[in-house]
Amino acid sequence: MKSLPLVVLWVGLALPVQSSLSEERFSPGKEVDFAFEGVARPLVVYLPDNYDPAKAWPVVFHYHGTGANPSVAIPRAYTGGKDFVLVGMEYITVGKRLNGMDYLDAEILFLREVRKKLADKVNIIPRRSYVGGFSKGGWFASEFAERYSKDFSGVYILGAGKKKPDKRRTRTISRGMPVYIGAGMQDINYFYSVVAISHFSKLGASVTYDEYLGMRHGVPLGNKYRQSEHFSQWWAIEAARADPAPVKEAAVLWSEQGLKYSRGIGSLPDRFLFLEKLKSAPFYNLLKEPQRAEIDKELAEVSRLPQLSKELAARRDYRLVLKRELGGVGMEHLIGIARAYGRVHSTYKQEHFGKRAGMELLRVTNMVNASHRWEWPSEEEKQAVLAKLKEEPLPEVERDPLEDEFERLHRVLDRE
Repeated sequence: MKSLPLVVLWVGLALPVQSSLSEERFSPGKEVDFAFEGVARPLVVYLPDNYDPAKAWPVVFHYHGTGANPSVAIPRAYTGGKDFVLVGMEYITVGKRLNGMDYLDAEILFLREVRKKLADKVNIIPRRSYVGGFSKGGWFASEFAERYSKDFSGVYILGAGKKKPDKRRTRTISRGMPVYIGAGMQDINYFYSVVAISHFSKLGASVTYDEYLGMRHGVPLGNKYRQSEHFSQWWAIEAARADPAPVKEAAVLWSEQGLKYSRGIGSLPDRFLFLEKLKSAPFYNLLKEPQRAEIDKELAEVSRLPQLSKELAARRDYRLVLKRELGGVGMEHLIGIARAYGRVHSTYKQEHFGKRAGMELLRVTNMVNASHRWEWPSEEEKQAVLAKLKEEPLPEVERDPLEDEFERLHRVLDRE
C-alpha cells in the first residue's frame, strides 16, 4: 500500500486536491486563502513576521471547531506570529462519500497533500509538522497523535481529549513527542481532557496539561481571560529546538520573577497554588537542578504551614472524587459523583478545593441534565433513574460567586 501513488488512495472519494493559490500572494505577516478544488472552504496560510525564504520553517496545521471557518487565530496568538508557517485546515471528508475508507485516513492523506503543495511554494520543514485544534479540531488532533504520530513533531489538543473505547488501533508514541492538552475547568469536554493526560503519557508522550480557570468551552485569547502562559511557553520551547540557549535564559528569568511575585501574594492558599503552577509550567523543565530546587523548596515550606492543613485536606477529598469520576461510566455513576462533589463543597466552602468541588458539581449537573442525549439500555431504566433523581434532587450551588472567585484567582495566578 505504501508504494501506491496518492491518486490511487483517493479512488472512490471524488476528492480532487488541485491547489489554486498563486505564489505572488504569499507575504510575511499576512494571511491568505489556499483554495483546493473539492474542499468546501479555502484553507488559510500565514507566513510568520520573521519569515526568510532562505531558511526552512516548521509548519502548524490547525483544525477549527464545529460551525467555524478555517483559521489560524489560536496558533498565531500563541506563537506571537513568529517562527512557524501556519495553516488553517478544512475537513476534506465533510459531506463526502468515503466508500468504506476510514475518515481519519482520508484526512491525513489530505493533510499530506496540502503539506506537499505548500512545500512547493514556501520553504518549510515537512518533518517539523505540528497538528492541533479546538473542539472538533482538538478531537482530530487527539486521533492524529495516536494514529499518525510519525507525521508530527508535536500535537496540541484544545477543548477535547480522549474517549474510549478505541475505534482503531493505537500506536505507541515512542519518541516523547510533546503533547499539550488545554481545557476550561467548566468545559463540556473537561472530563475527557483529564483522561487524556494519563492516556498520552502511557503512550510515551511528554504531556503538558493546562487548565483554564473559570472558563467553559473556549481558549483564552487575551480578552476576558489572559492568554495561557503554559501554552505560550510550550510554543517557545518548540520554536527554539535548533538553538535552545535563548529560551533557557528566558526560563531562568521567568523563575526568578515568579518566585519574587509569589512572595508578595498575601493569601497563603493563593501562594500555594501559584507555586504549584510554576512547577507544572513547561519552562520549569528547562531549569537546572538548583533553580528547580528553589521552587520545590518554597512549595514544600508553604505546604508544611499549619494554616494550609484544611486546604490540603480539601484537595485530598476533591481528588478522590475526581479519581472516582474518571473510573466509572453511566448516569447513575454521575449522579453519585455529583453528590460526592456536593459533600466536599459543603464541608470546605471556604477552601479553594471546596470551591472547585462546587464548580465540578455544576459541571456534572449539566451532564446529568442532558439525559435526553444519553444512550440508555432501556426506556424503563431511564425512567427509573429519573424518578429516583426527582425524589432526591442533586445538591445545588450558586454559580455566580464561584465564577467570580475563579476569575479573581485567574488574575492572581496570571500576575494581572
